[in-house]
Amino acid sequence: MFRHAGTCSCLGIWMLSMNDEMVKSVLRKANYMNDSHSEHLNGVRRAIERLSKHLEGVGDCSTEDISIDVEFLSCCTLLSPVPVPLEEGFPLLRARKFENSCKEYKYSNVSELSYKTDSIGKGRLNRETEALFYSSYANVHQSISAVLSEIDAKKGDVVNLLRCKTKFVDEPKNGLRTLEILPIGLGDYFRRGLPLPFSLHSSIRESYDLFGKNAHPESLLAMQLTDAFFTDVLKRKESPRLYSITSAIGFELLNRSGPDVDGLLYPSVTFEGHPNIAIKPLVVDEKIRFEAVDSVQVDECYGYGMYELKLLAKGLVRGKELKWEC
Repeated sequence: MFRHAGTCSCLGIWMLSMNDEMVKSVLRKANYMNDSHSEHLNGVRRAIERLSKHLEGVGDCSTEDISIDVEFLSCCTLLSPVPVPLEEGFPLLRARKFENSCKEYKYSNVSELSYKTDSIGKGRLNRETEALFYSSYANVHQSISAVLSEIDAKKGDVVNLLRCKTKFVDEPKNGLRTLEILPIGLGDYFRRGLPLPFSLHSSIRESYDLFGKNAHPESLLAMQLTDAFFTDVLKRKESPRLYSITSAIGFELLNRSGPDVDGLLYPSVTFEGHPNIAIKPLVVDEKIRFEAVDSVQVDECYGYGMYELKLLAKGLVRGKELKWEC
């Protein structure tokens, strides 16, 4: 048996610099917001109020109303025009509870551990019937605790872990060799005086400062309110009305930010400070390499992301098959 209790560590391998394209994108956003700064601020406040009442059950928004409000808010967040490329070999981890009435403890095909292809319900960032590959940054210290927390692992659960890495593509379908992700809600961290989350490249903070220097105070406030709302709802535990809003945020940012966005980086619900990444299925097939698998049993769940685990088996991914070694 072994105990697993995560501690924060640096991401440390982001590839990005404050280049001309990023500067121009930030200045365009500032000019866009400044053209009607009061309208943007008032619009953000109204949209957040409507969506918050919907979440609390004191108001009702239709699917169309939610989409309209989320689309407006997405235009007021800072980083949507600037996806972040990940380095080749960036490690990811995905977990799935073993759901079998037999006394087995491991899946046999990698498709069983990858994104779902049928019976897809509404999720944190995906709409019903639309799959996403949910994963977590696989650093040594806290990744297992993070993914177990995300799937709400309980004492007695058997969980299969899929270890993956990003890969470069010579002729990618969207023209991008690297996997490019969009961080959500980072302006909220900076507003609160917190350090750069997830050890992202410092140019992310520089873009926020550049926007602040060129934005009208009401434009800056509109962006800060939007990022605060996005961060807030994405960190909430599941509730009956939550996914109707968070899945709309995921759809808007993934599908209307252009083909340059492969996935979204968002905060963990239960494991503070650890980044999760949701990736488009077609991108997974093209830019993710499945490498290894583990099967673990949760012998004790202490809370706060601390577990006592028993390793049941380890294995490798060979094509579509999982080759278990023990």
